Amino acid sequence: MIIYSVEYTLKSPLLISKPEVGNVIRNSYEYLPGSTIRGAMLKELLDRGIQHIKEESRNPTIIFHQAFPLDDNNRTYKPSHPFIYECKICKSIKKVNPYDICSYDDIKPQLFCEKGHPYTLKSLGGKLLIESNGKVLKYKPRYTILESVGINRITGSSEINLLYSYVALEPYMRFKGLIVVNNDKIDLKNEFNNDSIFIGKGISRGFGEVNVRFEEINYDKKRDELYKLINNKEQKVILKALSPLFNITYNDNGLITTNVFNFENLKNFGSLKSTLTISTGSTKVSGFSLISNTQKIELNALKEGSLLYFTSSNIKNHIDLLMDIELNGIGLFACSGFNIVEVI
Repeated sequence: MIIYSVEYTLKSPLLISKPEVGNVIRNSYEYLPGSTIRGAMLKELLDRGIQHIKEESRNPTIIFHQAFPLDDNNRTYKPSHPFIYECKICKSIKKVNPYDICSYDDIKPQLFCEKGHPYTLKSLGGKLLIESNGKVLKYKPRYTILESVGINRITGSSEINLLYSYVALEPYMRFKGLIVVNNDKIDLKNEFNNDSIFIGKGISRGFGEVNVRFEEINYDKKRDELYKLINNKEQKVILKALSPLFNITYNDNGLITTNVFNFENLKNFGSLKSTLTISTGSTKVSGFSLISNTQKIELNALKEGSLLYFTSSNIKNHIDLLMDIELNGIGLFACSGFNIVEVI
């Protein structure tokens, strides 16, 4: 296993959008989805004639995590859990420690902000934040607006009423995320380090050029960091969703998506028992087929920032399992950046 910390720097406006109707196309994500990164890199490797790419598409072994934005001090904005609140009036922040929650009965309404304003608190669950020295910094993406005229391919002239506006992320924004390689057949660092890939929509219009820089992470060092984090957790550990979370099962009507995970069937969780799931909301995820040029099926999922609670007689005994979960995700589709979590 090779763990890479990958930094992505936008060299041109970036547009990753969900299907939209109309002539205004907006960027839909504040981060770079793992599924988009995976598609861009595998397509580029396929175009370069690299061996084993078709096999990787059929039997995925590389896990592409989301890439979250960096601030000027190289700190990473990540999805907030649901127990950070902001006052709508004074913008003060109130926090509740997720480890103080043992059951749904422990979730109490937050009636007053830190300055006493009643009924003005809203949860920041799922929002991209940096928590530093007791302060909370909210992510404010920078956008640029560009316009393009639709051209008739037959006449070579502009089409009437086909003026498109694009609301895209500004160049020079930076993002960082993990890529976990579980095989020795594809050398991503050698192929892409300090090189450019093209991500998202509008590539033919000059959008989506992204510089990629790889840095290998020592497994033992990362394991030691995780051990220090869980050292005082004793009998409870919480996983926070860094991506949409969903599980696929089936009933008499066919395949369905559910927010309920049967962890014992997904991995060898042993005595690590799932006790509680607290959601920041629900979202829909879908893909796009380059072969059929159509959108793939939409799936219902828990939003980023949702919390999964687990108990055990001794959490520290599960350090290797928790490492595997953080790096390789849980359940299906982790290779595409879904079902990615971190221990908090």
